[in-house]
Amino acid sequence: RILGLGEKNVIKVPVATSEDIENFLKDGTPFSLKPPRTIYEDVLNRLREKRVQIICVIPTAGTTVTGTIEPIKYLVDFRSEFDFHLHVDAAFGAYAKLIREEELESKIKGLEEADSITVDPHKWGYVPYPCGTILFKEKHDLDLLKYEVSYLKNVAPTLEGSRPGASAAACWIALKTLGWKGYGQLLNKCMDNAKYLVERLHEEGYQLLHEVDLFTVNFRIAVEGKRHSEINKLNRKLVKEINKRNNFRVGFLEDLAGIRIVENGKKYPVQGIKIVLMNPLITHELIEKLIDEIKEVTKRILS
Repeated sequence: RILGLGEKNVIKVPVATSEDIENFLKDGTPFSLKPPRTIYEDVLNRLREKRVQIICVIPTAGTTVTGTIEPIKYLVDFRSEFDFHLHVDAAFGAYAKLIREEELESKIKGLEEADSITVDPHKWGYVPYPCGTILFKEKHDLDLLKYEVSYLKNVAPTLEGSRPGASAAACWIALKTLGWKGYGQLLNKCMDNAKYLVERLHEEGYQLLHEVDLFTVNFRIAVEGKRHSEINKLNRKLVKEINKRNNFRVGFLEDLAGIRIVENGKKYPVQGIKIVLMNPLITHELIEKLIDEIKEVTKRILS
């Protein structure tokens, strides 16, 4: 909107195929939410055939709703052929580069090759809001944002204009205090808790809605024989009842990545329970208490 391009010029790439939906309904296979390389290639080729200029491609490393890290490396490979600016929205996921884990490193591979990335230290960097950054690989790209005004000599305002400097100072102090190693230890704890929660939910028979890349876990009660619309209502009730007890606060997932399930001629979103394990002080014991509460409330609403 800022550039005046209009929303019709934003091309969305689907994150789930009809086969993915079929597998989800048939045997509960979680959605990967990662477009395969062929889909990216098809979209890019189709635009080129129509002589449409591709200005920028924007994958997300750590989506807000699911924490999904979209495949950046594919787009790095396509950039030279299709000549576009590669910007990665890594507001959530950039800090994952500090976690030394082979599987996660593979998922986020290519981030360092982007032309620009968004990073929000006020999210996984644990510093106060608003501390957001945009990093450019080449200085000349940053220079395009700069302009001089008579009342601010030797200062280059950006799109945001006036803003406090305290958040930038907080980011610097946190980095100096914790260091990359300290941050890695904190973030590893979040990842460990997410993996533990996923394992326990699977053991207790709950259905995971997506592959978990970071610290966000979305799942649902899946009762055999019940319609999809009824399952959505049950999960909404589960969230309401858990939050009413005030022991834990869980979120309700309104819509999983725009995926729709067709039932009796109507389309329904995939809904469920959302848990974000962003606090490194969470313990496995606390997660067990949460599981017990989920099981207790589930039993109550199904009886």
